[in-house]
Amino acid sequence: MTGRNQLPSATLAINGRSNRLSRQGVDVCKMGRGQSPFPVPDIIVDELKRNAFQKDYLPVKGLLALRRAVAEHHHRTYDLQSEL
Repeated sequence: MTGRNQLPSATLAINGRSNRLSRQGVDVCKMGRGQSPFPVPDIIVDELKRNAFQKDYLPVKGLLALRRAVAEHHHRTYDLQSEL
C-alpha cells in the first residue's frame, strides 16, 4: 500500500506488470529473488562453493576483471565497444 504521494515500489510495479503479461499469454521469465528457470552450470556452483566464505558485497558495477571479460566478448562477438 502506498501513501497519497508515494509511487509503488519498483519491485511491486515490475511484479504487477509481469503478472499482467503472463495472464495475456506472454512467456515471462521471472529472474527476481533467485527464481531463474534455468539450471545453474556446474562451474558456477563450484566457484560459489569455493567462495562461500566471502561475505562482502561486490561493487555495484561488478568486478572489473569480469566487466573487462564481458566487454571483450561483446567486442569480439558483436563488434561492440563498451565503457568500463
